[in-house]
Amino acid sequence: MINTTAYGILVFYGLLAIIGAAIGNHFDKKNGFSNGYIAGTTLSLILWFAVGRKMSGV
Repeated sequence: MINTTAYGILVFYGLLAIIGAAIGNHFDKKNGFSNGYIAGTTLSLILWFAVGRKMSGV
């Protein structure tokens, strides 16, 4: 059976990376998109290893 909770959490983390890139681009037009994407992805990874795996049951 497919664990929809895990996929929902991963979609949330993907959106978090995209939003981080958009915020970075808003504040710095030259390197903000890349820096924001890296920050959003890093935050997503930290959240996944801290609480996401436990919540999803993976």
